Amino acid sequence: MADDSGPAYSHAREALTKALQDPASDSSRKAARLAFAAAADEAGILSDDA
Repeated sequence: MADDSGPAYSHAREALTKALQDPASDSSRKAARLAFAAAADEAGILSDDA
């Protein structure tokens, strides 16, 4: 199971919550996308193979 206590995980949770609260905000959606990718990378589950 992935570690859910790292700083990127916490930041992603906050960013995703903000994006859900204001879905019309482009900047909130972009920040959430970047934060989610950083958390996935921190957890070792982000793949560069697409």
